[in-house]
Amino acid sequence: MKVIPRAEVADAAEQILIVPLTETHLEFYTKIAQTCSLKSNIDLKARAEPRKFSGGEFCPQFHLDKDEDLKGKTIYGIGSPGPFTNDQDLMYRTTLWATAAKECGADAFHLLLTDMPHARQDRGHLEEQTKKVRGKPNTIRHWAKQAYVSGIDSIITTHLHSDKIYPYFAEAYDVEDGRQILKNVSLECILADYILYGSSLGKFLDKGGEGIVIVGVDAGNRKFTDDLLSALYLPNVSKVNFDKIREDANDPNLITCRLLDHSNNFNGFEGKIVLFADDIMDTGGTMIKTLNYIFLNYAGADHGFGKPDESMLYFTHAVLAGNSHRDVQYKFMKNFPHIREMVTTNTRPYISDSQDFRFKRVSTIIRLAKLYGDVILKHHLGRDITKEYIEFSNAEEQHEFLKPPGRDPLYTLKRHSLHFMAKAPKKDNEIVLYDRD
Repeated sequence: MKVIPRAEVADAAEQILIVPLTETHLEFYTKIAQTCSLKSNIDLKARAEPRKFSGGEFCPQFHLDKDEDLKGKTIYGIGSPGPFTNDQDLMYRTTLWATAAKECGADAFHLLLTDMPHARQDRGHLEEQTKKVRGKPNTIRHWAKQAYVSGIDSIITTHLHSDKIYPYFAEAYDVEDGRQILKNVSLECILADYILYGSSLGKFLDKGGEGIVIVGVDAGNRKFTDDLLSALYLPNVSKVNFDKIREDANDPNLITCRLLDHSNNFNGFEGKIVLFADDIMDTGGTMIKTLNYIFLNYAGADHGFGKPDESMLYFTHAVLAGNSHRDVQYKFMKNFPHIREMVTTNTRPYISDSQDFRFKRVSTIIRLAKLYGDVILKHHLGRDITKEYIEFSNAEEQHEFLKPPGRDPLYTLKRHSLHFMAKAPKKDNEIVLYDRD
């Protein structure tokens, strides 16, 4: 690893202008801007304001002096979906911002969407005639066309839901590979680094991690869990891959589950911790069924692999049923007392704002503002950001890159004061009651 010359970084920072796509989560966007601008005092709305007319119409504005334009500037629009900014609103806003930037002479307009909106809507009536998809649009393909027409030069996101999306951007932009336009930053090394250096799994890391079993809940998250296994650099961690678990149509107490395969060193769940890692948790249905199956909670269930002691759940994007996110948290905490940790990121920043009481005790938020600032700078400098944060030689090199000594780390952690790993609270003062009589 080598340090990029300071002068090169400073030149890049001077050419970049960060645009908040919405006013929601402005603090998060500001922290990203502070990293990639090399400045600590920034008012994003001073140069680019996500304005609305009195009637509610969105009309963004770059604040320019007379005869000023955006020539020489590369614009990075930043947005995060959530219950207060829905996907379709966010995506339409991006097209207006891109249009404004190009009309004002910007050299380029790039998007940083921390969680790619509509990524799960990658099939439509033209692709499948199944009951689930029949009559529906392929929303992500439609949006790829809109992005091209609006002048969006590239899109950066994290932990993309499916590789099926890339061909739609290749088609819309008339390029050979959609990865030239849609750039995914994968987070398996950050999760692995957290597990190795910041989590509560210390006792399970002994003996090469033989106390850990990584669970692939369906075919869709197999690659991420395989990559996580590699990034842990623990030879005795085992892994199992399931087909999607489904309840019987006539009896919810009966489920169908097919074990696709497992690593050669897998010898059962008994006495171990099972580690789930997926891109999204929405209602949590698949995760709930898988937990119930593995922990033998279904009537008459016996998969023959024994019962684990504990579980750790990770999901990058905390959708959590949108406005009902506290209900989803409550459901997991109430029904699965064996959960040792629930870990997510702030790609949807509202997860830090409203949490169920019991969720606070076991949840850790991996905060990524520094990472995103680093991503923007390196993208502008022409680095391949899809490979910059993965595939290290060993755990030590990985840790040094993500948390370099003497420099700001690329990720930080947020835990509530009630968290079981938080520092012990101060001892309560002795209560003394005074009577005025």
